[in-house]
Amino acid sequence: MKILFVFGGSPEDASNRYRCQHICEALATAGHTPQWASSDQSAVRVEHDLVVIHRLPGGAAQRWIAAARKVGAGVVFSADDLIFDEEFAIHKGILHTADPLQRRSAARSVAGMRETMTQADAVLVSTEYLAREAAVLGKPALVVRNCPGEEIRRVSEKALAARQRRMASRTDDRVLLGY
Repeated sequence: MKILFVFGGSPEDASNRYRCQHICEALATAGHTPQWASSDQSAVRVEHDLVVIHRLPGGAAQRWIAAARKVGAGVVFSADDLIFDEEFAIHKGILHTADPLQRRSAARSVAGMRETMTQADAVLVSTEYLAREAAVLGKPALVVRNCPGEEIRRVSEKALAARQRRMASRTDDRVLLGY
């Protein structure tokens, strides 16, 4: 299956890495043909079976949704936070900003996320809680947890090997804690 993940912002944003790049790596391992691209990449053509729109509000998502529908691809809205719920935005202080322009911009973003979600066929989320919230809006949801990608796995293996070398040569009984 050919799957396109479309995201806003930088590919280096943690959410984009975990919810697009790392999932694409896992899908490739499972034999699919995934691709991930920034929403502002005009050279990307939609020739996929499925288009996953990650955290793109209404207007930014429209051309991708239209392109997906044109080729008969399914559309999935992806979120790793409750960014499509106004109550959440109020609770988190996103809509409590003193600057009226920022408040309006935040409110438009939340409404736009919800609009994208309502236009999608399904929702891809990171937790069961988000899946239940999507179900309230009548959307089938699939939970795919955040997972480390290949780069993180390689760096972690190197760090573990270095730690094991250090531990083998230690002569004291200090306890090391890290986060």
